[in-house]
Amino acid sequence: MNKNTLALIPKWDEKGNLNTEVFESKHTFVADGKPNEIIKNSMLYYGTEYNGVRQATKEMMGYSYRIPICISLPLGIYTFPLNSSKSDASIWLMENQILSFTQIEKGSTTVNFYEGISLTIDYPVNLIKNSIKRTTEYRQTLLTRNQ
Repeated sequence: MNKNTLALIPKWDEKGNLNTEVFESKHTFVADGKPNEIIKNSMLYYGTEYNGVRQATKEMMGYSYRIPICISLPLGIYTFPLNSSKSDASIWLMENQILSFTQIEKGSTTVNFYEGISLTIDYPVNLIKNSIKRTTEYRQTLLTRNQ
């Protein structure tokens, strides 16, 4: 993951293995490993640890589900899951890359990213709206505490 990453989408291969479709501003590719493994490995690369950040976020913000995560404070990479953050098959979206989102039908939303890429996902618009709000509040709290 890097500052150009837009989304991590679970993708099963023909053998039934769960991998991750990585959407970036210039290209899309499939990476070996589950989305939450990609998150955890990226955090280690940037010098943080998933369980510690998750626990700190829970205590800092009082969240107990769909907990947003800071991948890299210096790079401003913040993400949130659309399922439980413990789920192997959750979609993860990068909060700072989202331009807008639109309800297509009940339970389906198109997410528009700044780079002109759009993804339609089977999640209600209010879940996405609330997740973005929570991640923005978390980012602001974290930045204030780290000044």
